[in-house]
Amino acid sequence: MYLRRLTTFLFALLFAALCSGANGSKPKLVVGIIIDQFRYDYLTRFRNDYHGGLDQLLTQGADFTNAFYAQVPTVTAVGHSIFLSGAMPSVSGIVGNAWYDREEGNLVTSVCDWNVKTVGGHDAGETTKCTDASPASPKRMLVSTIGDELRNAHEESKVIGISLKARAAVLPSGHRAAGAYWFDDVTGSFVSSTFYMDQLPGWAKSFNERELPAKYVEQKWEGFPNWSFAAPESKAPYSKIPASPWGNELVEQFTEEAVNGERLGQRGATDLLTVSFSSNDYVGHAVGPDAPEVRDMSIRTDQLLGKLFRLLDQKVGLKNVIIVLSADHGVTSTPARDKETKMPGGYVSVDAAKIVNDALTSRFGSADWIVPGVKPVFISIAPRLAMLRPLNTTFIALRRTRYWRINGFTSRASTRESSWRTASPVISSRSL
Repeated sequence: MYLRRLTTFLFALLFAALCSGANGSKPKLVVGIIIDQFRYDYLTRFRNDYHGGLDQLLTQGADFTNAFYAQVPTVTAVGHSIFLSGAMPSVSGIVGNAWYDREEGNLVTSVCDWNVKTVGGHDAGETTKCTDASPASPKRMLVSTIGDELRNAHEESKVIGISLKARAAVLPSGHRAAGAYWFDDVTGSFVSSTFYMDQLPGWAKSFNERELPAKYVEQKWEGFPNWSFAAPESKAPYSKIPASPWGNELVEQFTEEAVNGERLGQRGATDLLTVSFSSNDYVGHAVGPDAPEVRDMSIRTDQLLGKLFRLLDQKVGLKNVIIVLSADHGVTSTPARDKETKMPGGYVSVDAAKIVNDALTSRFGSADWIVPGVKPVFISIAPRLAMLRPLNTTFIALRRTRYWRINGFTSRASTRESSWRTASPVISSRSL
């Protein structure tokens, strides 16, 4: 309910702006920004350190605080798919960063698409399962975005999505984007896929030819000398760049080139630009929300946003730009930090999938009950076995719940039947 309020607010804001009267007051450019893993309290905890873009938004914009997540799991793909579609996972089909797809009989990611090829970088080739390096498109998203509806109404409008992560570039920009671009840690280039284009535009090629990541791998993070960004023995020499301040710098610089190269907001049509800053998430996962690195990343992001806004003001005029900023998810304290501060918490050092498989084997006999999945986030029972054997899904779920509670790492569980009774009227089979 609460996230629906936020979505309604954002949609009302953008709809009012995009559909304002014929008096020339329509915005020239709408910019949707996500800072990955940016908890709301980062705005208040570090407020005195913000003097750039975040400060502009807080002092000159509207801060909508009555916003909550209404879905599980709160991960990158789901948050980015909701941002400009308003659709919950049960409707959009984006139920996680990755999941076991029963129709394909394999583990898939939210944007993996073997029907397209990577453009402008390393092509990993088709493998037995999708990875973050696989070619990408929005084909798994079952709903439209604001960008899609904008282009349906105005073909001349242009939509561009940019991020380090493929899913963070693809999902907010939607199906009808002129291009979605993400970072290839093998070549150090921003790439796209044949879903959007056969080759990169000239401005993107020129940016990649500058080879900025090669400089960043040797650059030191001031104040944090123990961080290293070189991966000399890796097949992906730039794999450490995302978990560094330089990842966001690359995104901001590439975004500036996109604004100039595509002439966004400068062509007489309303354009949409989506930008997701991913490095906050990579660093946050490495050290937790209470580490000084997170504060430093937040301050740097504020400065980068200020730099981007100055370009937009110069090229388009900020009075002609609508900027919406959000996060895709938050983060909780690390168990180590909880222990240090005498708070309850800890690590679960058990194989949950094995526990479930053993429990089912003890009751129904030996079988490969658990299909490949994103353990322990998703544990799925093989669908054909569930149909062939005399299994009652409620009994399985309840037995699993009892077993997990005995082992002390589950507080609550529900069956598929109870989910049908209490969840949204529209439930995706992917989530079941």
